[in-house]
Formats: sequence, structure tokens, C-alpha cells
Amino acid sequence: MSDNNGLTLEDKRTKRTGKEIRLSGDMFDNTSLKFKVGAVFDKQSPETIYIESGFWIDIKERQFPEEGDKYTFFDYNKEISKKLSSYLRDIYRIDLKDFLKENKMFPNYLENIFVYDYPDNINYNKKRSFVSIELSLHTINSDDDTIEKYPLNDKKETTLLDEAIKICQIISDSDLLQGKKEFTIHRKKK
Repeated sequence: MSDNNGLTLEDKRTKRTGKEIRLSGDMFDNTSLKFKVGAVFDKQSPETIYIESGFWIDIKERQFPEEGDKYTFFDYNKEISKKLSSYLRDIYRIDLKDFLKENKMFPNYLENIFVYDYPDNINYNKKRSFVSIELSLHTINSDDDTIEKYPLNDKKETTLLDEAIKICQIISDSDLLQGKKEFTIHRKKK
């Protein structure tokens, strides 16, 4: 960095040089999903990439509180939200675990970040709720001993993207996102 008359010139290495690739759920036989695979910085050799998906979720058999429910210890809204949270966590902890623990392109299973978000009360007004999941994966490029660096590319060298697509497939095939649990999955709000 150089300073000239109080103005700071940007270092070219800190500029945003990322890339985002959008993938249709049709690729994974799940039209209710869309995925984004991207790198925030340095698409030529990203140390971390992200995989994002967002979808609408509905409860198959809704229950609404009745007058007598206030005298019980069972809170349906809380329980159904706990189930959803558990199913979302299982995508990373169970469905993706075997694939990522021994993956050459994403060698740091315990350092990856899996985040999901949905409304506190998913059982309201007979409406669907939006759910988002994001997985940040540390790539082999972050290892100082790695000689060959891999780009996030969808045209020439696609090794990193190919592995990310396999992860998207596993996510798409999860019981929750296949509608095998108490929830239905949708592409749109209504």
C-alpha cells in the first residue's frame, strides 16, 4: 500500500475477485431447490468457497393451539421448530459427514461452517416459511503445502466445482429436502 497526498491506493490482492455460479435444482432432480456456489475472493485459487440454498417450507399436518393447550406442557410450535432445526443440522452432521471427512478438495471437515436460518415460529397463519442454508468450505488451496492450486471455474478446470456439485446433490437428496419428514419443500412462497 502506498500513501499519496492522504489518499490510499488499494492493494490489488484485496479487491473483490470472487465468482458465483448458480445451479438449478433440476440438476439434482429437485425442482424446489436452487443452489449458488461461490468464492468471495480469488476465484483463481479460493481458500474458501460457499454453497447456498434457499427454499420455502410448509408443515404437512399443521396444528393450531386451542384453549385447552395453555394448560399442558406441550408446545407444538416449539416442538415442530426443534424438529426442523434437528433435520437441518443432520444435513451437515450426518448426510455430508462421510463425504467431507475424507475429501481431498475440502480437507478441513471440523473447520467448515454450516449455517441455517428460518423464522422462530414456522407454524403461523397457514403460510410457508423461508429457509436458507449456507456451507462455507475450506479448500485444499488453503494448505500451504499444496503445490497445485484449484480455481472455482465452470468452464476449464472444474475439479473444485465438481466436488461442490456432489455436495449439492447430497444436500438435495437429504430426507428433509426430499419431503420425507413432517415438511414439504417448495420453490415459491405460494
